[in-house]
Amino acid sequence: MSAGLQALTIETAQWYVGRFCQLLTTSAPKWIDNRLAKLDREQTAFASRGYGELPLPKHPLIQGLAAFRAWVNGGQFTPAALDIVDAAIAVNAFEPEWRGKERWLARRLQDERNCVQALFEMRTGLYLRQLGHDVTYQSPLEQPGADLGLGADDSYAAVKCVQTSVGGGQRVGGATAELVIDRLLRHLDQTGRNRVLFLTCARRLEPSHVDAIVLEAKRLADSVQGGPVNIVGAKYRLEIAFGGAAFAPLTWPTAVGLLTRLESVRFRRARVDGTERGVHPPDGTYTMRGVSVASAVPDDAISHLVDAAIAKGDQLSPDKPGLIVAGFGELLNEDQARWRRLNRALVIWWADALRIIGRSAPLPFLFRV
Repeated sequence: MSAGLQALTIETAQWYVGRFCQLLTTSAPKWIDNRLAKLDREQTAFASRGYGELPLPKHPLIQGLAAFRAWVNGGQFTPAALDIVDAAIAVNAFEPEWRGKERWLARRLQDERNCVQALFEMRTGLYLRQLGHDVTYQSPLEQPGADLGLGADDSYAAVKCVQTSVGGGQRVGGATAELVIDRLLRHLDQTGRNRVLFLTCARRLEPSHVDAIVLEAKRLADSVQGGPVNIVGAKYRLEIAFGGAAFAPLTWPTAVGLLTRLESVRFRRARVDGTERGVHPPDGTYTMRGVSVASAVPDDAISHLVDAAIAKGDQLSPDKPGLIVAGFGELLNEDQARWRRLNRALVIWWADALRIIGRSAPLPFLFRV
């Protein structure tokens, strides 16, 4: 039975994750402990401010490692913990290929962007093994071209793995949006102003615009409510709603209306405080502070992935059959319907291609979500 299909016991999971952590801390013994400690500090500080959801760590492994440690210590087994076990199984499956290159692989896994790509390569290889293929992991050779080889002596096909990053094809990057939200909420806290800010990008939230956005938004928030107002050369639109005050608090229906609007977009945070002790919704009056960031233009993660797959396909040798395995870093709800339509079209195209070129030929594209 394949390693990825074994019954998952806590002992089995600990063995895989333990070996994975040993690799991950090659030449950096405190790499995991330092980041988990930082996550604890950030979450504690964030909770004390009272704003919405806890912040997610930037590195894609840290949340899973924290969840796994919590499970081992008696907590719930969460999807995040399962994800780190899945990653550990895939990495351990290809130890014969990366043995002797531990420092190289550890550096890839410690890097926020390269980690996602490295894990996708090995998860893809394990997936293809479970389909019955002979698979070798070629990335440790550090040569251009294939990430994986199929068949004895890589004779069947070369495989290129394309994993878009989280936020790939999205108009609003999560890290940049959270930075804007953090800075504006901090300003509202420092000035004691209760405002709800709705920021909309004309097209894309650019990291280089953050300082200008925050500067103009602070100035407008310090004056009066209003909007929508164009800022940063009309590249963004800002609308500011009054969040109540001691002399003019919000009713609960008004606060719910603002919260509903905030929650209609992905990147947002808010805090609602009651002005009367012992009184609970829907009674009483309230004050509110919040920020949301969205784009006026829909995301296009699908086109982003297809373009990346085509570009990577050009790196494969024309002398050997090639397979491109592509994965979304993130597929938001608004992209799901378009993905289903594209997937149906690809299935029909694959079926026609196989009838023409024979069933033994590799598929030109295999998309995985």
